[in-house]
Amino acid sequence: MTLAASVPDTWIGTLVRTVRESKKIRAVDAAREEEAVAIACGAGLAGGRGAVLIQNAGLFNCGGVLAGLVQLYRIPCFFIVSYRGDGRDPVYYHAPKGRVTEPTLSAWRVPFAIADRAADVEGQVVRGVEAGPAPRASRRCSCSTSRSIPTIRSRPTRSGRTRSGRGSRSHDGRCGRGRGRTFTDLVAWDAAGRMTS
Repeated sequence: MTLAASVPDTWIGTLVRTVRESKKIRAVDAAREEEAVAIACGAGLAGGRGAVLIQNAGLFNCGGVLAGLVQLYRIPCFFIVSYRGDGRDPVYYHAPKGRVTEPTLSAWRVPFAIADRAADVEGQVVRGVEAGPAPRASRRCSCSTSRSIPTIRSRPTRSGRTRSGRGSRSHDGRCGRGRGRTFTDLVAWDAAGRMTS
């Protein structure tokens, strides 16, 4: 992992403190869970590996961003989710969340594993990260399957100004129909946070 985006939760507080002390992982605080997912996906698009640290109640907020970003664009994003409402949670009002966590993940077709506290938790996390796909920047676009990648392009108008428009780009280094760039080469951000091409 190169970046971990989190929303405060008491059950993962120790993990978040450990991440903050790490020299290898950048810790980023997010106001909402969907924002944490977007931040972690940004790390993946930039060639890093992003993780999301949240509780299961916040995970339920992420259905749209999981379907519309993570799954649609196949961006690697690793989650560590505290399982509120399971049999070990002493707080009664978390029980309904616990009952629907696994069925919700299954319905969303999100692969998951429940960490076994009696076993090597660190090893389980490492195996989970390694089982995931490679960072996005190291993989080529899969447009050889006739799938287009949406892009934003600027077009000059008659007055000479530029106007943004939606387009699509089909290319793949193997098919010879383009420059064989990786997905992250399509859009880049400069140090000031402006989009460049």
